[in-house]
Amino acid sequence: MLGKGLTAGQSFCSLGPMGGLHFGPARVPSRESPEQAIALLQELGWTACEIDFEGKFWMDYPWAERFGELARDAGIVLSVHAPIAGFMGHAERGKKLNMAVGMLDHSAGVAKACGAEVVVFHPGYLLGRSREDAIDSVVEQLEELRTRLEKKDRAVTFGI
Repeated sequence: MLGKGLTAGQSFCSLGPMGGLHFGPARVPSRESPEQAIALLQELGWTACEIDFEGKFWMDYPWAERFGELARDAGIVLSVHAPIAGFMGHAERGKKLNMAVGMLDHSAGVAKACGAEVVVFHPGYLLGRSREDAIDSVVEQLEELRTRLEKKDRAVTFGI
């Protein structure tokens, strides 16, 4: 068993046909303006870019919308890296889990605004649990997060 109700060969999502490979930086190359960021990505020949929220949220929704519009026009695919503290698999319910859910919710909102294909986050830690129990916790909390995001029309794909 890989997680609550999940066995080998099963997944929460289905993968469509694979597209071409895209390469790009793990940081938006400029925070000055979406136009400058896209121009730099094009100048360097990149076809992908990860929006870097590992440390903090720095992009507002209008910036994200414009960045996404320009990226689509330029053929650049986007992903979002959620803050490091925004992970599923907490051992206990409470403030830290609530904060993580909020971070992933906001990351999903920005991803939706810019058209990012995936929101990446690092899964939880063992925190004294067995691997199986930790995975069960990640799966359970992801299911709860999905329900929350669906109500807000923010049900994006998560990459772990």
